Amino acid sequence: MNPALWLISDHDSKIWLFGTIHALDKKIKWRTPKITKALTETDTLYLEVSLDEMSGQKAIALISEYGLNKNGQSLFDLLTPETNTALQQLIIKYNLPENFKQQLTPMRPWLAALTFLNIQMMSEQIDPQSGVDQSLENEAKLFKKEIRYLETIEQQLGLFGNLSPEDDLRFFEDSITQMADSPEMLHTMLDLWKTGDTEGLADFMNVTFSQFPNLQKSFLFNRNKNWANQIDKMMKGSGNIFIAVGAGHLGGEKSVQWYLEQKGYHITRVQ
Repeated sequence: MNPALWLISDHDSKIWLFGTIHALDKKIKWRTPKITKALTETDTLYLEVSLDEMSGQKAIALISEYGLNKNGQSLFDLLTPETNTALQQLIIKYNLPENFKQQLTPMRPWLAALTFLNIQMMSEQIDPQSGVDQSLENEAKLFKKEIRYLETIEQQLGLFGNLSPEDDLRFFEDSITQMADSPEMLHTMLDLWKTGDTEGLADFMNVTFSQFPNLQKSFLFNRNKNWANQIDKMMKGSGNIFIAVGAGHLGGEKSVQWYLEQKGYHITRVQ
């Protein structure tokens, strides 16, 4: 087990940059001595977003605002025959009830895709509550460390809410096709993360995103640039900070580190 960890430092600051995976089999032990040492020295933990808020009433309201189809058109009227076939395969595979498609009918495509992804993860014993981010947040609370966030839940859910109808539908169709045709996808991503192969993980993600340049820009590049700008401001202060974001943001084209290097920072991989 060797998930990727980087260090940025100057005379009065240390910032560790750690690539996480948001959902995990709870039996997996991912902590290493270097991660533990970095966390012990840390004053402040930064995560992408508040996980408490993501599971609270505010998120439910935002999902209702951004995730429901308000024009009354059924999702299933929009799908190609190929996607409908893949969808039916997944319904059978996961032994879902006959009325499951009716439950998805009022959803926008992105929300229906994430609903299927959650079902797939649960079937593989992969649980967001056992994810690295949740574990880090729980530990920070236990040791009364300061916890901050790089984004608000409005910003994160707004990424999906602001999808164009065309990108929204393509996101669903591509997700469903991948789940049906590549059931090993989750385990492939997990294996890449466990071995610290951040470039491989980024390549894996970008194979999909490269087909959707608008999504690639909004979900990856713009966020990476924004986070790098925030880290730049942190480095102008002092203290020890541990930043944990999805590992796919820390490799490949225009990663967080790439944007930081454009600002002149030297980043050392320590694991």
